[in-house]
Amino acid sequence: MKKQIALLTVLALVFTILAGMTPVYAAEEQPAMIYVATDGSDSADGSFEHPVATFEKARDIARVAGGKAVVNIRGGIYEVNDTLTLTEQDSGLTFRSYMDEEVVISGASKVDASAFKKVTDEAVLNRVVDKSARDKILSADLKSLGITEYGRIKNQGRGTMPDPGFSTALYVDDQMQTLARYPNEGYINIDEVIEQGSVPRNDENLKPEDFKGFKIRTNDKRLDNWKDAEEIWVFGYFMHDWAEADFNVTIDFDDKNTILSDWPSFYGVPKDRRMYFFNLLEELDAPGEWYYDKKNRILYYYPMPNENIEEVVLETPQLKHLVELKGSKERPVQNITIRDIEFTQTTRTFMEHYEPLLRSDWAIYRGGSILLEGSENCRIQDCNFYNLGGNAIFFSKYNYQSSVISCHLSQIGASGICFAGDPEAVRSPSFRYEESIAIPQIDRTPGSKTDNYPIECLVYDNLIHHIGLYEKQVAGVQLSMCS
Repeated sequence: MKKQIALLTVLALVFTILAGMTPVYAAEEQPAMIYVATDGSDSADGSFEHPVATFEKARDIARVAGGKAVVNIRGGIYEVNDTLTLTEQDSGLTFRSYMDEEVVISGASKVDASAFKKVTDEAVLNRVVDKSARDKILSADLKSLGITEYGRIKNQGRGTMPDPGFSTALYVDDQMQTLARYPNEGYINIDEVIEQGSVPRNDENLKPEDFKGFKIRTNDKRLDNWKDAEEIWVFGYFMHDWAEADFNVTIDFDDKNTILSDWPSFYGVPKDRRMYFFNLLEELDAPGEWYYDKKNRILYYYPMPNENIEEVVLETPQLKHLVELKGSKERPVQNITIRDIEFTQTTRTFMEHYEPLLRSDWAIYRGGSILLEGSENCRIQDCNFYNLGGNAIFFSKYNYQSSVISCHLSQIGASGICFAGDPEAVRSPSFRYEESIAIPQIDRTPGSKTDNYPIECLVYDNLIHHIGLYEKQVAGVQLSMCS
């Protein structure tokens, strides 16, 4: 009995001592803090007092530090020249604005507004048909500004071939301007079809190298003024109102202004369909229009009413993707957070390489201003996406439990948020509506062939509007081959 009392006394003393002690826990690893600023230097150490200038340098410092890191981005506009690529070795990294400062990541190059001067070259001005517009046109020499690439116009639309490179565009104070066109509004009609040209929709065996363009005429005499035009393009709804296309054309002025396209209309060309012409210095006659002389690398612009050219911001997009998270199922990029950042000014991706989606006549470009492939538990939150040429965000192939939360997407060239797995992960895939697979040939094995598709990802509390500016097969949230 005494031994039991003694034991209880000892235990009571031990518990009393333990109760008065402060618990000791293992110290939680604190993330490294790295700072980026528009006035930073990549020779700096990335501290608050000595920020770096580029996101790539911040990423590289984080890699050397190892473990978690937070990249704090000071307010300002960051005009990036290259896509930021994050891989598995960047797992755990956070990119965020510092203390809610406004951070804009832009894929555009600025055109120095002070470089614009009134055009005085009579040879140029005399080409402009509307004489009242001639004294309003400004020009800037892009060579002197160090801008070596301004993109190019491409065949675009139903039935045209994939065409890499980026499309030319001009934004003024975040508003896309109009490449000089005729008529300024509406369309003119096709009055005569001389030759239909090839009709690829009716001949699946026809090879692109054997395609022939169409020959048409319009009775509009305005074409008589375009004999010095160097590269004329036409946009039209050549057969159906849901199948538009752009074509480069030549005009035979000695043959009643016959218009010859360099590519056929996919569905053919009947009389009375509508079109307009663009990329014409001769038609630079309305506020907000522009024209680029690619031979001499001179940009012409007709300012908006009451627009002070020295106070506006002129930009031309250069990049398709601003950020890419690149991993795989075997080596995923994990726990990346991108927060409270604005993304803008990517190039149009219409008629880049497109892939068909299952059970539809839709096709899609596998990319966006942010592209995620092989991600796990990555998050894009409280971000703003606007004035983008293609998709805003694209989840390609394997992605697991990654998310887009509380973001605003507007003025988007294609779709808002896309999920598209690998067709090779699908058993017995069938693409177009009219395609089918015979029942004996269907693979009935349960489940997918691989996990190379988005799984359990989340899109929540986002505002998406004004999408499909350049493409029409679009969706706010596009789902294909995902679960």
